[in-house]
Amino acid sequence: MNCKKIMKKYLIIFALVLVISQARNEKILASSVIQIIGQPQSVSGEVYTPISMSVTASGENLSYQWEYYDVNSGSWKDYIGQIESVLNAPIYSDWNGLRLRCRVTDGANQVACSNEATVTIVKPLEITSQPKSVSGQVGTPISMSVTASGENLSYQWEYYDVNSGSWKDYIGQIESVLNAPIYSDWNGLRLRCRVADVTSMVVYSDYATVYIINNEDWELPII
Repeated sequence: MNCKKIMKKYLIIFALVLVISQARNEKILASSVIQIIGQPQSVSGEVYTPISMSVTASGENLSYQWEYYDVNSGSWKDYIGQIESVLNAPIYSDWNGLRLRCRVTDGANQVACSNEATVTIVKPLEITSQPKSVSGQVGTPISMSVTASGENLSYQWEYYDVNSGSWKDYIGQIESVLNAPIYSDWNGLRLRCRVADVTSMVVYSDYATVYIINNEDWELPII
């Protein structure tokens, strides 16, 4: 009888040891699971523009390997040399739509992959057609236009303020074409357009000048 009690006691102790050991192992395993806590973000820019993507992960003894999606093979491949948590590279001409992600490995060889981020190439921002100077009488409607290449362009016409010696926004003139009447104080007024693209790059057109023609300057043709 005593032997049975002793055996039962040891079996209970053995079972408790197994439970405690399993709990410790589960705790260790749970604490070593890799978690991606900061995902890379998609970027856009012109060809050869430097870009940066980053990933943040929690875990022990982490190593990083960035990958790109190869559309020809339909598989992810290592981006050779990109083995830090931050990827820095210029945009190459064949990178439009390129998908990138980071593979993170810990000391126990557990692996987690980040979300993918995409590279979008935008056309270089460039003024391709400049505004032209105009002339007319006070009250005459005038039109100036600018043409530019680029992605998601925005426009803001500016005038040169001779009193402050600086360019100022022409409020409300935010299209590629400026339409307005000639005002009485506009003789010699200089106008230009500020153009911005999706990457916040900015270029300025040449300026064009408004000239007022007075009534006495108009001459009737000699018959």
